[in-house]
Order: sequence, then structure tokens, then C-alpha cells
Amino acid sequence: MDFDTLLAGAAIDPRDVSLLLHKPSDRIEHHSIAAMVEEWPARFEAYQSTHPRIEEATVKRRPQAASFVMRDPGDFVCVRLYEVVGWEETSARSFARDADFVAMTRLSGWRGIYLIVDRSDAARYVGAAYGEEKMAGRRRAHVAGEIGITAELSRRRTDDFRFSGLDVIAPTAAREEVVARERHRMERLDTIEAGLNA
Repeated sequence: MDFDTLLAGAAIDPRDVSLLLHKPSDRIEHHSIAAMVEEWPARFEAYQSTHPRIEEATVKRRPQAASFVMRDPGDFVCVRLYEVVGWEETSARSFARDADFVAMTRLSGWRGIYLIVDRSDAARYVGAAYGEEKMAGRRRAHVAGEIGITAELSRRRTDDFRFSGLDVIAPTAAREEVVARERHRMERLDTIEAGLNA
């Protein structure tokens, strides 16, 4: 059935609905998002609650937002229709104390790949979590101080950092597997030559 027809049946004007289309071309990222929707809904909710500035303006203007995840090329599944009930600017440090973020830290035992975007200039950094601290620990480490903790991030304030989980990897995965996945992400997102990865 056509989505506009469904909205009409609920007496919702399509012009009042922002469309959030999750359609990554990368196979690994595609599976990561699908896993969030099915297995870690709280994590997906937290992921959905942050937006790049351009998309943010559209979401702010409209009272509803519909989230879609690509199942196959050109085939999208509607995850949920949201009511936009408020908006708040927040820093990475404040976000780390947010209830949705706390729900995400249930993945504290998982290894993985994450992305940090500096909202001040959209510069990007890809990182990996495979030591004792794993995913949740790496996030906490990155926002613990006023400035970042790596060579490039140490020149920047953490208030403008925005975090996204790219890949969730089993706690038993070998370090080499995680590092290889991290390198793949760096190359795909071009964060070595044009980003914050040295």
C-alpha cells in the first residue's frame, strides 16, 4: 500500500511528515542498522534522536517523522511514525548522561566501530573499541575532558562531538578483525586523507 494512502487513512497530511530514510550502500552498515531495529530498539531510538544540521531543520518544522529502513534496493520498511514533541540542543557530554544514551551502554560488553563528527565543521573520526573498555568505555573516554583524546581530536573541544555506532562486533571477535573493520570504515568515509584519522 502507498504510504500517503496510509497517512490519509490516519488523517495525517503527508506535508507534515519528515521522512527518515536509512539506506546505507555499505553492506556492513546496512546490517548494523537492521540489527539495531530488531535487537536493540533503545539504541536505534538514540541513533534516531540526533540529526545532521540540514536534516535537523526539516525535522524541526514538521510535527511527525516517519522512519524507514531499506530491506533491499528500492524496498523500504516503515519502522515507526514518530510525533515530534520537542527539540533540544545538547553537547556530547550532556548526551552521555541522557537516558537513551544510558540504554545504549547496555552494549558495554561489545566491541565495535564508531564515528565521531565534530558539528562545528563536520570533520569526522572513525574509532574502534576492542580493549577492556569496549564500546561504552570508548564513548565515556572521548567525552571525559574538555578536549578530545587522540592526536587530531585533542585540538578540538568535545562539546561539539556527535557519536554514531557504525558496527557492533561480538565480544569474542579477534582484535585483527576489529582493526580490519575499522580500516574499512576509514577508507569508506575517507577519514584518513580528508578527516581526523592520522
